[in-house]
Amino acid sequence: MPYLGQNSIGDTFGFAVERFGHAGVWNLLAQKDRGYLLYMQRFLNLFMNRYKYSGLPTKSIDSTFRNNGFERWLFFTPAVSIFKDDALGVQMLPVSGWDSERNIAGFPKSWEVVAGNGYRRVCTDKDSVLMFNDDAYSVPFLHILYELEYMINIDRTHRQNINALRMPFVIELTEDDQKSAQKFVDEFDDYSDVIKIRKRAMDKAIRDRAPYNMQLFNSGAQMLGDELNKDFVSFENRILTYLGYNNVTLEKKERMLTGELSQNDQVVQSNYTNAYNCRNQAIERANEMFGTNMKVEPSEFFAPETTQVNTQAQNYKAGGDGNGQDVPADGVVQE
Repeated sequence: MPYLGQNSIGDTFGFAVERFGHAGVWNLLAQKDRGYLLYMQRFLNLFMNRYKYSGLPTKSIDSTFRNNGFERWLFFTPAVSIFKDDALGVQMLPVSGWDSERNIAGFPKSWEVVAGNGYRRVCTDKDSVLMFNDDAYSVPFLHILYELEYMINIDRTHRQNINALRMPFVIELTEDDQKSAQKFVDEFDDYSDVIKIRKRAMDKAIRDRAPYNMQLFNSGAQMLGDELNKDFVSFENRILTYLGYNNVTLEKKERMLTGELSQNDQVVQSNYTNAYNCRNQAIERANEMFGTNMKVEPSEFFAPETTQVNTQAQNYKAGGDGNGQDVPADGVVQE
């Protein structure tokens, strides 16, 4: 039996990317650079925790509502379907395709749902309800993947830039000197305070010069970290805006005009509200159809307690508190 997490690509995305046609491009990218997997997992977590649900039928271990798993499927496909199985009760599964026949409003009359264990069912608008991610029937995975390709390229460039700034030593030596030279290099890499090299007494020629003929390789590269970080954050913010998360930093807010800030907030709120309305409308229709009492609400995000936010720099007072008493790191003077 494989250990948990052995195949992170399959554990996180396996069924979804295989069933909904994303496997080819995803496996190629994720195996090429592990950053795709790590970043996509972070955005999947953000996606799945935007809304909180209550009243879901999750008592059975077979319930597809457990842990809001349907949000994971909405990440990879435009819609999931709420239906009632005679044996399993009310369930929710991703839609793998719908019939070409439409009603007068252009809405599909039937569709197929599929599960990771091979379960399949054809549903209709008479016995099931479709929940879309948004009004455009968008696939979040593809939206995020588009922006993520830029982020990964910036990440790679940043890594290359850091490596280019390293200045390795080029050492010219004989085979006899190789062992001692390696020790010197190891000590140099460890930032040793003192590096000692023993010279051979018979080797008078090296007494007045360095023991090895060394030169420092300088690529002449400039540190581009700040510029790369800004570009990285800009693409990350585009993803967060799509997901409906506020992402304009306080520093940038101070520089932005009121109209610009309002425009960004409007886009974020529009995206978030659009996705919420699609979920809420589907939940309300399912409650009417199946007699359930499900509910969806915006999530509440809890920050750590900040009743005393203190740092060493904020609380530092030269000479103590003025009464001869030192001020501790937490800023509280003991009585």
